[in-house]
Amino acid sequence: MESEQVEFERTVLADLRAGIPEEARGHFRFVVNAPIPFLPYAFEAFHKAVAAILPSVRLTMPVTVVFGNIPFQVPAQGAHLVLTPTGDSINMQIENLVFLDVIKMSQYPANIQVAAVLEELVHAMMNIPDEVLVKHVVAHLFPGVHFNGSVYMNVHRPALED
Repeated sequence: MESEQVEFERTVLADLRAGIPEEARGHFRFVVNAPIPFLPYAFEAFHKAVAAILPSVRLTMPVTVVFGNIPFQVPAQGAHLVLTPTGDSINMQIENLVFLDVIKMSQYPANIQVAAVLEELVHAMMNIPDEVLVKHVVAHLFPGVHFNGSVYMNVHRPALED
């Protein structure tokens, strides 16, 4: 059973890293303890968010991204961190730790999922604590959403014709 878990983790992490440009892979660390059916959608949103932010940041400190659901559980040296956010946030960030609730995210359209992930990456990688400013930055970096001053709006673009 333990070898199956190790193989699963190795495969999942390989899939997750494969969607990140090679020069940026070393700047992300991952904890994955989320229900399997939700992972492909969360990984896709994460990959699109990374693609949106990379051209605008200089990679310095690594970011640890936790794919899970509330309560978030993170193994640490000699401890086990359990985080239960209050309120109705989809995801959250503390310093260079990004917590993505894959179950909550799955309830939103794909572009809103990307914006939700990107918002936490902008907090962590651009050091922008202001919630309103970060939403404007997200809307600037990712053309799939518009920020109307209150919430993200999904931008529907017609398919390009050949």
